[in-house]
Amino acid sequence: AINYFDRIQEPVLILHGTEDESCDIQWSVNAADMLEKAGKKFEFIQYEGEKHAFIPKWPDSMAETTRFFEENLKS
Repeated sequence: AINYFDRIQEPVLILHGTEDESCDIQWSVNAADMLEKAGKKFEFIQYEGEKHAFIPKWPDSMAETTRFFEENLKS
C-alpha cells in the first residue's frame, strides 16, 4: 500500500473513541503505527468506550487540542 506519512512535516494529533461505529479505531491505530515507523512526531489519544463524537469527553478533547496547538504551532 502506498502512503505519504514520510512527507508529513508537522506534528499530528489523533483523537479517537474506542467504540466509534463510523470509523473503526483500527484506522487510527494503523495511522499511529505508520507515523511511528516514519519517525514522525504525533500524539494518539483514545477515549475508552466513546463513540464517534465522544460527547462526554468533549471538554477534555478540546483541552487536549488546545494544548497540542499551543505546544506545536509556530508563533
